[in-house]
Amino acid sequence: MKWIKTLLPVLLICGVALPGAGLPGNCTLNFISHGTFRDSGGCLLFEDDLGNLYEVVTPRGVWQEGMTGTVYGHFAEENVCSTETAIGICLFDADYTRTVTGRLEFIEFVECPGFVIAVGETNYLIRNCEDFDKHLCNNGFLGQRIRAEVLVDTGVSICLGMTRSTVLSYEFLE
Repeated sequence: MKWIKTLLPVLLICGVALPGAGLPGNCTLNFISHGTFRDSGGCLLFEDDLGNLYEVVTPRGVWQEGMTGTVYGHFAEENVCSTETAIGICLFDADYTRTVTGRLEFIEFVECPGFVIAVGETNYLIRNCEDFDKHLCNNGFLGQRIRAEVLVDTGVSICLGMTRSTVLSYEFLE
C-alpha cells in the first residue's frame, strides 16, 4: 500500500494510467482525490476537499456518511442516482487516528520542512503547530520524547516519506 501512495503522484504527473496496479478487479486508475463521503438520500456522493461532488457508482461496501480519506478510482460512464460526475472506486484509503510515542524533531526537506514526531522509520509531520502557540513546535523541545494522538491524512502529497498529521492532543514524557 505504501508504494502506491508514493508512486501514484509521480505516475499521474507523467500521465501514466495504471490498469490493475495491485488494485482490486480490472480498474483503470484515472481519479485520485481526498475528501468525505456524503449520503444524499440513497445516493452515495464523494465531496473532495475543494467542494466538488461525485456520485459513487460502485457498490457501497462499508463507506458511509462522514468518512474521510483518499479515493483511488476511475471516471464511470453512467450515473445511477444523481447528475454529479460519476466515479467508480477501486481503493479507499481512510484517514485514521493513532497514538504515537517518539521524539520531536525538525526536518528540513525542501518540499515539506517542519516539526515531526519521529517514531522509528515514520515521521509524523505536524500540520497544526499554530493550534498550540509555542507550546509544541518550539526548538527548545527538540529531542524530547512525546506521546501524541494524531489524525493521519491519507491524501496524496509532495511530502513523500512523511505521514501528514494533525495533532489532537500531546504530552511530553520524562
